[in-house]
Formats: sequence, structure tokens, C-alpha cells
Amino acid sequence: MHGEQQRTFAGIIGDHMNTGTVMAGEKLTREQRYEYLQKFGIGQKTGIQLPGESAGLLAQPEEWDSRQEFSVFVWTGGVADTAANSHGVSGNCQ
Repeated sequence: MHGEQQRTFAGIIGDHMNTGTVMAGEKLTREQRYEYLQKFGIGQKTGIQLPGESAGLLAQPEEWDSRQEFSVFVWTGGVADTAANSHGVSGNCQ
């Protein structure tokens, strides 16, 4: 275990800190989390016309079960992403 840490949300995402992401997600409604994921481009094509690119999947918040409620926010459940999209999310947080 490690002690308490003070981080920005961008730092939490950039360092892939799942616990911090869930803690931040608890302060938002499902709809707000969904909107943020959409703003990051999750479930959408990148817009750079990659051959064979798919949009990925982002389940609607009313479809999230108790396992997905926060796992969708840390990209581990209820979302299917492309490598280019994932890189874009991480790259935008640093």
C-alpha cells in the first residue's frame, strides 16, 4: 500500500490509476461520466481516416450494470476501444 497522494484528474488518467478514476467517477452521475467519455472520443472514430478503423463501443449509461458503473470509466468494462483512440485519450491527458 502507499500513502495518500494529491493528484489532478489528468494525472490520475495519465498514470492509469484505476482507484483514483473510480473515486473521481463517484462524484459524477452516470450521464456525466458518459458525456466525458464521449468528449474523449470513446465509441467514435478518430476522424483521421484510418483504413478499416471501427468506432469502438460505448454502452449507454442506462445499460451499465453494477460492474460496469465504474469499470466503464476506467476502460475495463462496457467499452471497446481502438488502439488509436486509446492513445489519443492518454496523449490528451499529459
